Amino acid sequence: VVGYDYAKQTRMQTMYENRIKRITEHMMAVEEYIDGLPNSISRRVMSMFYLQGMTQKSISCTIHKSQAKVSRILSAELSKIRKGSSE
Repeated sequence: VVGYDYAKQTRMQTMYENRIKRITEHMMAVEEYIDGLPNSISRRVMSMFYLQGMTQKSISCTIHKSQAKVSRILSAELSKIRKGSSE
């Protein structure tokens, strides 16, 4: 058995910390985007789905709308994001 590879552990730790930093930055960008939505229902639905990890069905029960309506809200907002990013 050979000794512990401290250099590898340091590389892995640095890679892990960089990954956490990027994920945190992306989450902050998502939160800022959602906070900037003018429609309060869209804000709530996007927040519950993307930040809280709720399913469309559980969101529909929470906001007293159909699952189809929740799906349409998410689709509409994603469509806006895609249009904005392609410009």
